[in-house]
Amino acid sequence: MNGDLTKLRDANSDELRIAGSVVTLADLNGRLGGVRRLVVRPKAVVTPSARDELRERRIDLVFEAVPTAKKQNGDAVSAVSSATPKDLTIIAARTRTSPQEIASAIKSTDLRIDCRSTDCLIETSDRTAESASKVNAVVVIVTAHTAAALCLANRKQGVRAVLVSDADEFLRDADAVGANVIVVSPKKFPFYQLKRIVERFASCDARKCPPVFRDRLN
Repeated sequence: MNGDLTKLRDANSDELRIAGSVVTLADLNGRLGGVRRLVVRPKAVVTPSARDELRERRIDLVFEAVPTAKKQNGDAVSAVSSATPKDLTIIAARTRTSPQEIASAIKSTDLRIDCRSTDCLIETSDRTAESASKVNAVVVIVTAHTAAALCLANRKQGVRAVLVSDADEFLRDADAVGANVIVVSPKKFPFYQLKRIVERFASCDARKCPPVFRDRLN
């Protein structure tokens, strides 16, 4: 379970609150008896299996509102300033999968997407390090050669790459190390799932390296 994931529920309440950034089916197991509403963070990612469980039990999924602050003149404004658009780099390495096709399928308007293709995994790691060094940037490496790509990327300063082995659970791994890079195989996931993985990774807030790992992973 995520270290920041907490469950808050009054004894007489039909509302369950989960404060984690990712909510999976495992987080819900054994906790939904008598629950009618699940409340999560404004930008929380709720996995498809968790959503299916809520739907089957007819439990409402509620995202908390973004808190507001007051201007000096009394007008209410968002407490969160408008975020800088995130830079997403999609690198297709030694694969026929088109990064442009993935990018065109992503609906988010808050992303600046750079698509690259290469036949060299070493070049891939160099480009990954260059792109990941930017502020508010993430990189997705699409390749069937996942082991080599992962090892080469993680040799680079400032790169924290994780392998996508499960479409529902990979964000938990990303959160654990503050990943700014994911490596995903187009042979393991069909295109619709691949697109969704990229979209979900890029849509979350920028991850910071956990303090306990900062000396080794930064």
